Amino acid sequence: MAKTTKPQIRVLLADDHAIFRDGLRKLLDSDEDITIVGEAQNGAECIKLLAKLKPDILLLRFAHAGQRRPRRARRS
Repeated sequence: MAKTTKPQIRVLLADDHAIFRDGLRKLLDSDEDITIVGEAQNGAECIKLLAKLKPDILLLRFAHAGQRRPRRARRS
């Protein structure tokens, strides 16, 4: 009987801090069911990668100095 392979969970990481993305990547890379398909450092890059890579999950966190509430990324 052939062994069935479990589909990978495709994740896009989006954060303006490289050190935070690196830490998440190291954590998630240890899970064999997860594949990091890309990383974005800003909203515009995130939108482009979402359209191109079509991940299953987007882990999104952007911090902007002086901003009280997060803004939605908008398509141009």
